[in-house]
Amino acid sequence: MLNYDRERYLKAIAIGGDRLSHAVTLEGLLVSFYVRRSVTYDTLMQMGRWFGFRRGYEDLTRIYTTPELAGWFSDLAMVENELREDIRVYEAQNLTPSQLGTRIMQHPAMLVTSRLKQRFASSITVEQNYAGQVVQTVKFPFRRPDDVAVLLERNLQATRTFLRKLGTPAWKASGPVWQGVDAEAVVEFLQSYQVDAEASVSLPLLCDYIERQRELGELAHWTVTVKGRESRDAR
Repeated sequence: MLNYDRERYLKAIAIGGDRLSHAVTLEGLLVSFYVRRSVTYDTLMQMGRWFGFRRGYEDLTRIYTTPELAGWFSDLAMVENELREDIRVYEAQNLTPSQLGTRIMQHPAMLVTSRLKQRFASSITVEQNYAGQVVQTVKFPFRRPDDVAVLLERNLQATRTFLRKLGTPAWKASGPVWQGVDAEAVVEFLQSYQVDAEASVSLPLLCDYIERQRELGELAHWTVTVKGRESRDAR
């Protein structure tokens, strides 16, 4: 084992598998090459502990891994965030784990844990609720620049068509604003808009939610704005 007190200025390359990824903390770790694959949430998150950082150099830490693993860790961060948000709601309602089991989002390529450990778990399909949420695309396929270019061009045309149908906007300090837009026009736009599979946004679910709310007399009229556009110049 490394002795940091005795070898204070030692610079080492540590190579390992199970031992490194599960039970060792390397002080001053600055660069990691990580390629070990796991298809379960708990194992992958546990192995992520050894990424490490060097105090005062957090912005310079480098982790080299595969595109697949990078995507999986990003997805797990979203799963964990959703879980924490649910727990906050349970806490506010004074619910305990014995009263309500927490829900964990499923991933198409990974398991939450081994099948043996989740033998008492159940899978359910729930209706998505977007009330009080900000829905936005936060992931883009930059590793596939050609796909990004095609996607952006199609969405630019879809947006121009949508805004053209809305007519002349009112201009405010933050940019153009259309008020009282019918929900049908919004749904039609979202159906023509395209997102990459990595975007973690389901437009069909979003459209279904809007349609359900319309039936209840909600979300019938919308306010549409283009943020960042502060000039009336068409160019």
